[in-house]
Amino acid sequence: MVNVQTNAYDAVAGMILGYRQTALIYVAARLRVFDALKPGPLGIAELARQVGALPEPLHRVLRGVTNLQLLRELDDGRFELAPAGELLCSQGSSGLHGMAVYMGGLSAKAYTGLFDSVREGGVAFDRAFGSGFYEYLKTDAELNDAYNKTLAFGGAAAMMLLYGYDFAGIGTLVDVGGADGTLACAILAAHAQMKAVVFDKPEFVQAAEPQIRAAGLGDRCTVAPGDFFESIPPGGDAYMLARIITNWSEDRALQILGNCRRAMQAGSKLLVVEQVRPERVEPGNMAIEGDLNVFAHLGGRVRTELEFGDLLARAGFRLDRAIPLAPVLRRGFHVLESSIR
Repeated sequence: MVNVQTNAYDAVAGMILGYRQTALIYVAARLRVFDALKPGPLGIAELARQVGALPEPLHRVLRGVTNLQLLRELDDGRFELAPAGELLCSQGSSGLHGMAVYMGGLSAKAYTGLFDSVREGGVAFDRAFGSGFYEYLKTDAELNDAYNKTLAFGGAAAMMLLYGYDFAGIGTLVDVGGADGTLACAILAAHAQMKAVVFDKPEFVQAAEPQIRAAGLGDRCTVAPGDFFESIPPGGDAYMLARIITNWSEDRALQILGNCRRAMQAGSKLLVVEQVRPERVEPGNMAIEGDLNVFAHLGGRVRTELEFGDLLARAGFRLDRAIPLAPVLRRGFHVLESSIR
């Protein structure tokens, strides 16, 4: 009985104190400590000089990061990357550097507004920051970039989609809200006959053109700046909304879907790539956390399959298939393949 209580105490205490781990990783990631140590071990004085920090407080933070097994402290006092720490380098493909900066610098504070939001209504982020989410991002370029990298379906997430959904037979794919083109480039690299259009606001798609050129896809991928609340480019065989719909209220989601419907032609497909919430709580299913995240930041929601079907029907679509992506990982992502009613 004592062991059971002790284990439960430790587990609950770990949940309560998790914010400290987020804070430590955020500080090290935003200072680019992991980048500085990638070439090899450094002493604290040189490391502090390279990242622009004070040696003594940086040393204390790095001891905490070492305690998380993301760094190692050598016998001579220098620090070096641990294997897990390499995942937090800014140029890596894991996306975890952007996630650390975004979650620690923005998301953690947003959740402080959740108490008042639950009692009185409104969006937790707006209460914590005094402005809307997207408006605030415009004031901090680094956090905006971290958010876009966190949101992007790149790296392992792109592979999850490519392995889980068959894009064969699609001539032109329009990636609605495609940001910097990360996902479109990954899909085109796997499908040599396909073309793609990356559509998003000008401030987002400006980062897509150099990425498309670097991938050697300039002849098959074009960029179309615009606003999906106003109109969406016509002529695609498939229209993809990856991690877009859950971010918006019901009315705004219907507006986006309605504009997709108007852009589509007979035979076109709509591919909504989102987390799908189970009807009842399944411990460990990340769609539950995803729902809380969009609720706290944007007032959005992660829907069940039935709720998605209803939303799509109201926008003029028929939900044909809900295809789970890597269900063993329990991230909850699906491709909701729909056609015009």
